[in-house]
This record gives sequence, C-alpha cells and structure tokens, in this order.
Amino acid sequence: MSLKYAILGFLDLFPLSGYDLTKMFDDSIMFYWPATHSQIYRTLKELHKSELVTREIIEQSENPDKKVYSITEKGKETLKEWVSAPLDLPTLRHGLLVQLAFASRLEDLQIIALLEAFAEKLRERLALYHSDELKEQLSYSRTKRESFLWGLILENGIQTYECELRWAEAAIQDLEKQVWKTED
Repeated sequence: MSLKYAILGFLDLFPLSGYDLTKMFDDSIMFYWPATHSQIYRTLKELHKSELVTREIIEQSENPDKKVYSITEKGKETLKEWVSAPLDLPTLRHGLLVQLAFASRLEDLQIIALLEAFAEKLRERLALYHSDELKEQLSYSRTKRESFLWGLILENGIQTYECELRWAEAAIQDLEKQVWKTED
C-alpha cells in the first residue's frame, strides 16, 4: 500500500493540515501503517502536484501560515479505485525473527531477555488497544458502518498482538526447558 491512499482516506473524512494528518496517523493507523512527519509532507506535495488534493493557505498572525488540504473529485475516484482493488498479502518484516536467526551467538539468558522484552512491548501495545482512548478513535467515523469497519481493524490488531504474545511466551518456556548439547 502506498502512503498516498491513507492520506487520501483521511482527507476524504475532512480537510486537514499536514500537522493534523500527522496527529491522525499517530492516533490511529500508525499501529498498522506508520508514517513519519516528513513522509506525510512529501506525499502531500505529490498529491497536490497530481491534483488529487487541493491546498488552501490560511494566514495566521502568531504562527506560520497553515496549509489545509482537501481531497478533489479525482482524488476520491483514485481512492475508490484503490479501495476496490485486491491486495497481496502484507509484507512481514519482523526484526526479532531476524535476531533469533543469528542468536545462537548469545547465551540462553540473553535470548530469553530479548523475548521477554518483546513480550513486554506486546503487553503494552495490547493495553493500548484495549484502552478507552483508542476505542474513542472510532468516534472519527462518519457512519455506523465505517465505525464497524474500523472496529474490525482494531480487532485485527488485538488478535495479531495476542498471537505474537502467545508465541513469545511459549518460545521463552521452550528455551528455558532446553538442555543444550555441546555443538561441534
């Protein structure tokens, strides 16, 4: 997926500045599609150049001028085409799995510490996913149907991290039970 479609989706909700978009990412989809401040601004420029969004400059006396972006009809059509197209499976990039592939260089306790730190991060993320604060994000939805779909996304995140946590806890237990033989 391209970042441009996420931005078009947000702008389809209502006009936003780059700052507001960054906050929307941080408050909602960053859990499954992170974007940096610079990536968002760079993509906004590309969308504007492609005439998928318009930009209104609002003068401010005490702050720099504010650029507010709105989706165009061309942008709405582009978003609709993308939303209706089938996607491939998501690319899995899992740093811990890469670490584990080469972790035989570490002591068992060091590997367990990596897994325990990972499990703790998962618990923290799950606590956030179950928080009222995140569920409040569903209030951005325009319709009950949209709220339902966003709820499905939240449930996907919960189930994904619960599965990762079960795997990490089982890996820790399995590692603690192992009796290692001296390798040649």
